[in-house]
Amino acid sequence: MNIRRLALLASVVFAGVLFVVHLAGSHQMSPVFAGQISKDSFIVVEGTKTSFLSFKDIGKSLLNGVGSLIDSAETKKPADTSFNNACINGKDPKTLTAKQQLVEFIQGPCQPVILIPGLLASKLLVKINCEELRTKNPQIFSSCGWNTCSGSGSNKPESEYTVWISSLVGPLSLALEKTSQCWGNIMQLEYHGKEDQVQNRYKSPAGVDIVVYDKISNNAEENCGFSATNNILDGGIQLDKTKGYLAMKDAFVSMGYQVGLSLYGAPYDWRRTTVANGIGKTLNDTVKQIHSLTGKQTIIVGHSLGNFGALYMLNSLSQEEKDKYIANYVSLMNPLSGSPKAVLAYVGGDSEFSFGDQFGLQYSAQKKLVQSSSGSFDVLTKDPFTEFAGEEWLNEWQTRITLEKNYNVSFTSGKAKWNELTKSGNYPFKWFPTPLEQCFSGFLNRPNECALFMYDWSKEPIVEIGETKFNANQNDLNKLFKEYVRSTDKSDALFSDVRTNNIFKLENPGVPVTLVYGSHMPTMKSFTWNYDPRKNTEREKYAPPNKTTYTLGDKTVPTASSLLPAFKWSWEFDNKEKAGLPHAKPVKTVEVCSRYNNKGTIYDQKLSNLKYKVLENEYIGLECACAENNRVVPGDACAHSPILTDAGLIKLLKTIAYANAKNADYKETLGYKLSDSQLAKLAHQCPTVSTGAKGYNDIILAFNVNPTKVVI
Repeated sequence: MNIRRLALLASVVFAGVLFVVHLAGSHQMSPVFAGQISKDSFIVVEGTKTSFLSFKDIGKSLLNGVGSLIDSAETKKPADTSFNNACINGKDPKTLTAKQQLVEFIQGPCQPVILIPGLLASKLLVKINCEELRTKNPQIFSSCGWNTCSGSGSNKPESEYTVWISSLVGPLSLALEKTSQCWGNIMQLEYHGKEDQVQNRYKSPAGVDIVVYDKISNNAEENCGFSATNNILDGGIQLDKTKGYLAMKDAFVSMGYQVGLSLYGAPYDWRRTTVANGIGKTLNDTVKQIHSLTGKQTIIVGHSLGNFGALYMLNSLSQEEKDKYIANYVSLMNPLSGSPKAVLAYVGGDSEFSFGDQFGLQYSAQKKLVQSSSGSFDVLTKDPFTEFAGEEWLNEWQTRITLEKNYNVSFTSGKAKWNELTKSGNYPFKWFPTPLEQCFSGFLNRPNECALFMYDWSKEPIVEIGETKFNANQNDLNKLFKEYVRSTDKSDALFSDVRTNNIFKLENPGVPVTLVYGSHMPTMKSFTWNYDPRKNTEREKYAPPNKTTYTLGDKTVPTASSLLPAFKWSWEFDNKEKAGLPHAKPVKTVEVCSRYNNKGTIYDQKLSNLKYKVLENEYIGLECACAENNRVVPGDACAHSPILTDAGLIKLLKTIAYANAKNADYKETLGYKLSDSQLAKLAHQCPTVSTGAKGYNDIILAFNVNPTKVVI
């Protein structure tokens, strides 16, 4: 067997696995081994299944991910054209200048959009200062196989590398044990606890500077953040799961949006906690620039960890600013109350990244990444039940889940009880359908009845090690990290830093919310070790749990976690006076693949001469492509990250954007005042990337526009 070719194939397979695991949220994966047996064919062993593949087969199979490695690529649906050019009043953008198109958009029905990616979904670039790295960190330097800063060749580092996700070959490749060590050394953050400001506490080793990938493409539509949020894999091969926001971006562009003028990607360094990565200020600056440019409110779309940045920014605005700048906050698959999966990575490491001792990401390299990664601490399980103990909304929520637990509609007595409750109306959160209604059909793991599938996780163990149990509350997590976690010795500091964003308080956003969640996939809930994981981790080895229990969710975030904010915020809207929140807004709670109330829009009032309005709390079922034709499916294609490419979700976002938000005062906007060349420069100076403008005031000054004549 040709070892070099085997390594290359392992690299390709590993790249596919890594992204299926992280972006698709796969947790039930068989070990994969591959090797070349002839000029154009390979043997692939997946669990107990052996197959023979050609290069063409491998290319096709990667498109479907590890779970269906030897299957052919699925047939793609034709693109939805129902909203083509709808945002620019039906005009063909090919016949318009950039300014003409923007002015049409300003006068048109749509609202600007910012897309914020999740954990691991922003490309990162490392810039190497060779002499500084060689002299100040010689161990890191040599671990990458470098020994000189002069001349040329493989022993000298390049000035920069794409580090997430890294090239399939090269010194930072994740494919091999040796190069993954280099990767871990480069990706690590050093913690400087004496710094007063949280954002100054996380620093790369001397000679290393990691920034958000902001390469300028020849295609303008790939700029303004999208070069970092689309096509995450390095090179030409992409999985549907690695395309990121590409499908959404393309859908909005087909409606008449312009990247950098009405549509923005907002990447960030996901290794750092929300306060430290600066996403809050980035979003703040961007929504204000957008309003100056268009006179319109913005739709904020946050996926997964991106919800932390979105909510942090919203909580930093005054209510007057929220009403002025924000149209809707769309929360996709949020982990605002945490995900048990994050706990596993710290206690025993995530061995799904590794394929034996020679291939993939080894524990020691993973440890380097997470040891000061406060971004990972952001998504550790929270304890809202202690935080909100005694509050009326939580009491009502507990009443509702107790009713569902005690009265199962599969039994005659349970069905009779729910008929009685429905008739009397004596149950809380009536906007959410009762178990008497049917929400699902054709899913392997999801019962058909409408239900919350929620529980008080603070009362249940999230980790069991021998006879010792740790519940999912802050006190137990503190003990767990101090006693058993060997991947970081800074847990107290990291827990403290992540609380500075106040996300654990789930403060009401004060804007209309569309919360999209999943409940159709088995999702990690708790872990049991029959041995002490430290015996492995202290020897730099993975320590997989003996048992993993599952609940329902989106395959990464449990329903119980992602759905909780909807109940708090919806209660606060229905009880503004009790909650002391006169400006609380409605929540539309959208369940992925549900067939109940498929109304296709979040708007309750749609008058031809007024902007569409959201007026009440409501449950909405989202028709999804992965459940079409009444097939019995597990639903992987609509899991935590693959949902971003789902035609049903993209169509919903189109309808949210199309809000009849026409600006009759378009001549007072910055977009109308600037020339085509100035608009091109403005789009290039995107506020969501590191090379962009610092704020909307800077833009006004840069173009010598009288701010008193601009809508800001």
